[in-house]
Amino acid sequence: MTAMLLPMLLLLAAGRAEPARAIGEGGAAGWFSSDDYPKEAIVQGAEGVTAVRLTVDPNGKVSDCKVTGSSGFASLDDTTCSLFRARGNFIPAHDRRGRPTTDSTSIRIRWVLPEGSPGFNKPWREAVRARIAPDGAILSCSEERTGNPVIGSGGCAGLTASPVSRRLAFRSGAGAGPADILLVSAWNLGASTAAAGEPGRLVALSSARVRYAPGEKLCTTLREEGPPEIRLPLCTLIEVVMSPLASAGPPSGDLLDGTFTIAISELPEAS
Repeated sequence: MTAMLLPMLLLLAAGRAEPARAIGEGGAAGWFSSDDYPKEAIVQGAEGVTAVRLTVDPNGKVSDCKVTGSSGFASLDDTTCSLFRARGNFIPAHDRRGRPTTDSTSIRIRWVLPEGSPGFNKPWREAVRARIAPDGAILSCSEERTGNPVIGSGGCAGLTASPVSRRLAFRSGAGAGPADILLVSAWNLGASTAAAGEPGRLVALSSARVRYAPGEKLCTTLREEGPPEIRLPLCTLIEVVMSPLASAGPPSGDLLDGTFTIAISELPEAS
């Protein structure tokens, strides 16, 4: 998938009279696509520019790749050189007698996250507003997101499947009318600001410090307020989401590192 042109390429002059020149459909841009973005870099929300110096042999193949300017992320730098070695195809430089010869060229690769990538460590917020009948049925539900939630509460679908909706409905007592609730999930925004500025009365809040890294799984409860039957089990929820990623292979750097909060509020009745 090259239409998105991710990563974007900036080619620098090689400084020779007859420098190595990229060939092939789309030139060097055709050797990279958004599908090549390292999974661990997507999880980290990693972006940056990797500058490399390529040695091109007389056959037009990349025989050596040296990182001359790091993106700040090993996975992006390593992938840059790996792809150039595997796919790089140049018209070789020629000496004054017209014979193919070894040459070098400098290239910068700008890694930009594909649209919609989660970026686990970037702040995000998800707000779910729902009207719940006394029997726990979801009468209406809407979602609002800022950033790209990855863990979250599951939105309206998650609320429908959760026993929390039934427990929330029963808080008003038998025979009461529908309950209007707001469920906010937030990552790296702080427990005190998760539901800040929202109407209604806070009835439950859970916050946890989370770190999933190679060989390490840590989830520590930081704050719990409200009835335990309403609070969502944050560490269990995170374990379900992170286990497939944590077992996929040894990534470079942290998979997940931050604070996760879920806050539940009862909204005032609509007039």
